[in-house]
Amino acid sequence: MNCIFLSWNVRGLGKPEKQRAVNRVLVSSKVNIGMLQESKLETISPWVKRRLLSGNLKELASAPSLGASGGIITLWDPRCFTVEKCHVEERLIVVTGSLAKTKSKVGICNIYAPNDLGERRRFFEQLSGIIDTLGIPVILGGDFNSVLTNEERSGVRDCQASMSILGEFIQSTALIDLPLLGGDYTWFRGGGSQAASRLDRFLISPEILQAIPQIIQKVLPRSLSDHCPILLKENSNMSKARTFKWFSHWADDKKYRALVEGICSSNNNENICGTLRLIKSASKKWADERRNKDSDSIPVIEERIAVLEAAAISNPGAADASNEIKELRSTLWKKYRTEEREWLQKSRVKYFKEGDRNTKFFHLTTSMRSKVNLISEICVDNSLLTDTEKIKAAFVEFYRSGFNNVNTVPIADFDINVKKLTPLTASKIEEPFTESEIWLAIKAVDGSRAPGLDGFNLDFFKQFWHVLNRVYWSSALIFAKGSCSIRTSIIRI
Repeated sequence: MNCIFLSWNVRGLGKPEKQRAVNRVLVSSKVNIGMLQESKLETISPWVKRRLLSGNLKELASAPSLGASGGIITLWDPRCFTVEKCHVEERLIVVTGSLAKTKSKVGICNIYAPNDLGERRRFFEQLSGIIDTLGIPVILGGDFNSVLTNEERSGVRDCQASMSILGEFIQSTALIDLPLLGGDYTWFRGGGSQAASRLDRFLISPEILQAIPQIIQKVLPRSLSDHCPILLKENSNMSKARTFKWFSHWADDKKYRALVEGICSSNNNENICGTLRLIKSASKKWADERRNKDSDSIPVIEERIAVLEAAAISNPGAADASNEIKELRSTLWKKYRTEEREWLQKSRVKYFKEGDRNTKFFHLTTSMRSKVNLISEICVDNSLLTDTEKIKAAFVEFYRSGFNNVNTVPIADFDINVKKLTPLTASKIEEPFTESEIWLAIKAVDGSRAPGLDGFNLDFFKQFWHVLNRVYWSSALIFAKGSCSIRTSIIRI
């Protein structure tokens, strides 16, 4: 099941009105794991406990306040999270157990960082040690009482040393701070001097992002506290649509090469646009068929190797098992290399160490880009749109109306002195290009670069230039003569 996390500095739970407000948010947001800070309660009465343990939440752990300050509470849904251990300190509650979504052990840390600079440094050093000792992925939520950058505050000053402490902690623990959706700040001060800061956040281990790539954190309205509640959940509204992308490792497959070469050979009279459309359609079908027929996945091969190695140890003279192990290991290396190359292209990183299997890094790079690029809501004609399809339609309509309404003005209509090319320079620029010049231009550019949005990178043209050159050359000549306009990214080469 999907688990929804909530973190909230409630600024006291003593008043019934505050208890009702917290209960309303927990129930309406369908929270499975709640982290509350600054309860200001030395003990939790049965009445307050009944108010908090409603909806999905059935169990809790708490750290008492010191007088009228502090106090933290962690609540959870046993169906979503099975607790094995619970560690409680003054400003920290750590519960470890199994998360139903990932089916793996995780540590959930509810924190309320101190304001004092010296105490804050000691607190994060202690927290870093706890995370190292756990040795499992963690999810941190709470009031960090500090911002990471100057952009996370408005109308208030924050100590640079305080920001450095939080930044060093995140870097040393390799935790990920997801972009905050729904707002820029989580704490607000009203009155004569308006101020706002992002003091509250979730931090997650890379393994959590790998297991739940669509996870987001989102800010909710403040209600009766001066802090906003923040949610950590899987975004079910994210579009599942995927555009076509050509992967360089496809060219290593002999059947695929024959497929592309056959299309090019049988479509000599087709222009480059038509040929690429045919190749794209055939490539999609080929990739789907290969994916469906690929029964030998990496885990299956690894398990088969383990079985054969155990058999070879018990029967050293089995030559057949030894040969099969060698073949399977060769296949395993090829599959890992293919997987790594594919994620390299998806992540668009600029470097790649030969033989260094770091697919996890490529996964995280791709996932983080999708978080940064995500548009979760947009205001159109004073209406807030949150549905993915409606947001898409709003963008399409905006640009369609803009391009249709704005006319271009000929340069001759401007009464200005514009520099002009000399006849010699103009004739030089308009000289017919040659086929060899086109090939040199393609060969000189990084193969991972894509000239447009059709999904083909330049490595595709390098791999299949021996069959693409004729159809491309005929289309390029027509374009150069001005006989037609080719609306395709290949002209950008």
